[in-house]
Amino acid sequence: MSVTVTLDTNAVAARIRAASVEALKTVKGQILADCNKFVPYDQGLLRDSSVTHSHVMEYFGEAELRLIWATPYARYLYYGLLMVDSKTGSAWAREGDKKVLTSKPLKYSKTAASKLWCEKARAEYGEDWRLIYENALKENL
Repeated sequence: MSVTVTLDTNAVAARIRAASVEALKTVKGQILADCNKFVPYDQGLLRDSSVTHSHVMEYFGEAELRLIWATPYARYLYYGLLMVDSKTGSAWAREGDKKVLTSKPLKYSKTAASKLWCEKARAEYGEDWRLIYENALKENL
């Protein structure tokens, strides 16, 4: 007696992609929460912008988590270096002028706040994120 097994690899690949998207959506909230622990905080606009602008992006059969802090000063604070007007050298740039990086580091008033907050969070919580993703992927398969 012989047995023939047919495997629809396209269906399997589609199911894995769909599970991956759902797993990224599951882990997104935890990653943002952990990253935002290190975001400089004044009135909360920078932190809150990440919740409304970050998303899971799908293209060409791949999924990617995009973390976005969408304020005009996000890049300035993320890299932690003073940026000045390219023409005047002032920290206050005129509308339409480009700022350029200097080598002078910024000082953050909140003790947990730091430059490169995603990298700091990944170093501290990256293994937790991986486990959350793996568990969510298994649940969605």
